[in-house]
Amino acid sequence: MNSYTVYFGGSFFPPHLGHDQMLRHLLRLPEVQKLFLVPTFQNPLKETPELSLKPTPEVKKKFIEAWTRSLSSKNPEGLSKLRTEWHELDQATPTYTLDTLSVLREREDDENSWAVCVGDDCIDGLSRWKNIEELLSILDEFWIFARGAELGSEILARIPKNLRELCVWRIVSASVMDVSSTEIRADASRERLQKLVLPEVAEVLQDCMSKT
Repeated sequence: MNSYTVYFGGSFFPPHLGHDQMLRHLLRLPEVQKLFLVPTFQNPLKETPELSLKPTPEVKKKFIEAWTRSLSSKNPEGLSKLRTEWHELDQATPTYTLDTLSVLREREDDENSWAVCVGDDCIDGLSRWKNIEELLSILDEFWIFARGAELGSEILARIPKNLRELCVWRIVSASVMDVSSTEIRADASRERLQKLVLPEVAEVLQDCMSKT
């Protein structure tokens, strides 16, 4: 069985139960030896949201720290594998997966296979990722969480053929809540937060919003 270093990135603004379910699933996989949790400063493919709560590096770090505290206190399976990577937040500018992955590969210099992991909602935008062909060429595998009823073969069929041939693709099947950070920000009522985010994250979100 191959050993993997996995790159799991996202805006995580805020991290929700779907993110948490994906992260915990990855940490339980015996082949995963290291897992880099990489919060982005700003997704280059999305406009900067006009929000009362601004996605500053300081606010995002509070969310991630609350999330990882929850991992430490409840069912900390595989927690020794987890590395929180602040490289993109510390740049305080839109950055790209290829650039951050290159930094990590050079720094780690391990013998593990490397994989990037995303939710299946990212697939339709893959062709717009910066230098996606180069990114796929330096990866060993690209992992996709199948979060809904769509079959793995159907998800793979959505990947452009020219990209499909550049990398090994793995469908990760897990029970993951269908929720988005955007809808949480649109309605951050206490009742909704209790259903969609961890208590530690909800506390940070409500505290930050009360100060805006």
